[in-house]
Amino acid sequence: MEVKKTRSELVRAVAGIENNLNQIARNISGVVEVGALNQLDVLTIIIYLAATERTFNAVHGYLES
Repeated sequence: MEVKKTRSELVRAVAGIENNLNQIARNISGVVEVGALNQLDVLTIIIYLAATERTFNAVHGYLES
């Protein structure tokens, strides 16, 4: 069952990355609140985070199927 073990490890790794993305998003929200970033920078970061999240969601869904 080496394949199943490897697949489970990949699912855990992807979930960990997703958690890191959520932490990044929360930290960005804090930076925005203090006005350290302009709106264009914030929008750019949000676009990249959303694209990354969609990719990881697709990978996560594939690994669970």
